[in-house]
Amino acid sequence: MAKKAGKSRIPTPKGKWQKYLERQIVWDLALAWVAGFGGIAAAIRAFARGTTWDSVAGVLYLIGVLGALVFAGGRFGIQWWKHEEKDSLHDLEGCLVVLHTQLIQALSAEQMQRGVRIRAAIHVPDGDEELVQATNYVGGDGPPAIGRRFDRNAGIIGLALRENKCIAASRKTENYLDYLNDLESNWGFSRDQARKRDPASMSWVAVPIGDPVDGILFADSTVQGFFDDSAVLQLVAGVAIALAKVLDLRDQV
Repeated sequence: MAKKAGKSRIPTPKGKWQKYLERQIVWDLALAWVAGFGGIAAAIRAFARGTTWDSVAGVLYLIGVLGALVFAGGRFGIQWWKHEEKDSLHDLEGCLVVLHTQLIQALSAEQMQRGVRIRAAIHVPDGDEELVQATNYVGGDGPPAIGRRFDRNAGIIGLALRENKCIAASRKTENYLDYLNDLESNWGFSRDQARKRDPASMSWVAVPIGDPVDGILFADSTVQGFFDDSAVLQLVAGVAIALAKVLDLRDQV
């Protein structure tokens, strides 16, 4: 039985300002600057009085302000670097590169000559209604796809998330209209959503990452029935397990 899902440990795309506003250290640094201005004002008042002891107090005010800002700035730099490391997708994308390379080896010589395409990406649950694509496709040559949103009640990634298990499927027909009808009837897509699916894809696989689910490992191929091979399916499932272990290691840092 799957554990209750919480916030995913896989970072999702964020705007520049959103990233700043969500980090507590940014507010801590802003508070240090506000306090610093107060200290500078106190120092100015002390120097304005003109007495020796007031001047000494003014110097101490300035030393305290400078020390606090230096300390806050150093702490900000260290914490920011740690956040950037945790929000990085380099290690997860590295796992996708390994998966893609291994899947390519499963192709026959004839399939390689035909220029068969295999892609892999990670999708992350976002709220109760959607999944967001957290990485670009490894193996794809199209435009950047990171940040795309999908209805979690439709498609193979939504099904894998809802049932918390590996799902593999293939197109039943090469006829495009029959394909659209299949997406509507069996996969929960609206007609408009179905038209946005890549018509070149002939087979797909989606595997949950972690328990509770942090994300969905997705791969597709232009080869019909590609993921019906048990060895290929085990390879994809093994990489999903490796991705979960990478996230566990991140938590230990």
